[in-house]
Amino acid sequence: MSEENNEATQAQPKSAAAVEPVSVEPKMTFFTRSGERIEEVYADTMDVTWTPYDVRVRFAQAIPVQYPAEPRRHEIEERVAVTLAWAEAKYLRDVLTDVIDRCEKVNGEIKPVTLPI
Repeated sequence: MSEENNEATQAQPKSAAAVEPVSVEPKMTFFTRSGERIEEVYADTMDVTWTPYDVRVRFAQAIPVQYPAEPRRHEIEERVAVTLAWAEAKYLRDVLTDVIDRCEKVNGEIKPVTLPI
């Protein structure tokens, strides 16, 4: 076997199993302002409903209400509802999972809050 033939054999590409996976960074989306004010909403509770076509998330906030008979009562005030196509809901799930994992890696596990009665 000639030396050229031997070098060509050694230069063969690796098998597919030996190829290292490529890390793909998430696509960055840059938003532009529409010229109108963007509403920002705080929520500490939510409700989810769905149809075969989309997912609807209603965001709300628990507001303490003081009544003489019931000093520890809250009313749930709906703030905003967002409806997403299933594909966007799945993408949102993946993005939130990634963000939560990163937060917990730096700050420790996020645990449910327990309030005093």
